[in-house]
Amino acid sequence: MPHARRRLQAAAERLVQTVHDASLPHPVQTVLAEADALTAVVDDITARFPPRAGVLAPHRDIIAARPT
Repeated sequence: MPHARRRLQAAAERLVQTVHDASLPHPVQTVLAEADALTAVVDDITARFPPRAGVLAPHRDIIAARPT
């Protein structure tokens, strides 16, 4: 798990650095590419660590209490 955290943090830091880099010739495309790279890291981590049953599912009572 620590390796996954390091990978996620590194990808997120690259995205933040890219967002603030005013010297980029194509900043929008570069930021979007870094965002895609971060998404790929998240997708890979979620594939390696599937959620435990019920952890991410909202509670039934909360859904039932929402106004429609």
